[in-house]
Amino acid sequence: MVSLARGPERRAIYYSGYNINGFRFHTIFRDEIRKTQNNGVVVRGENQTDVPYYGRIKDIVELCYTEGNKIVLFDCEWYDTTQEGKGYKRDRYGIITVNIARKLNTQETFVLACQAIQVFYTRGLKDITWSAVTEIKPRTFMRCQWMEDPTKKRFNLLVQVMKMKMIRYNCIGLSFML
Repeated sequence: MVSLARGPERRAIYYSGYNINGFRFHTIFRDEIRKTQNNGVVVRGENQTDVPYYGRIKDIVELCYTEGNKIVLFDCEWYDTTQEGKGYKRDRYGIITVNIARKLNTQETFVLACQAIQVFYTRGLKDITWSAVTEIKPRTFMRCQWMEDPTKKRFNLLVQVMKMKMIRYNCIGLSFML
């Protein structure tokens, strides 16, 4: 609490990419020179009735506090989703499309990195100002560690599974299909 009360240090670290919660986020500038798109974000409200905020990441900023405490913020350009029909649409299948030509006029462009969920925008064929939103599943990693159990003289396999792609692992006759 003391480090928070003192405020952040004068320096901030800017990143062009950041990994958190199984997502790999990039800034708009970095994605312009790549074929992949990792700058789309959605932030949901606390209630189910709240309209989610959709946007793209302009900057990734890490603020450093005393005693080694840090916080990462995404500076985003937000799309105006305040009015259904003008800012966003939901079709009969539940697919959400946002009007990327309508930007939200706000002074509060920052969001905590831990609150962001990654999305992908697919431009419409008939009207390029509307883009369909696809939510991305978190990327994960598989890590196997062998630990000897001193009481039972056997090995326990500890597996942390986060689905990244279909991989087959064999660990002493055990097969895992992800």
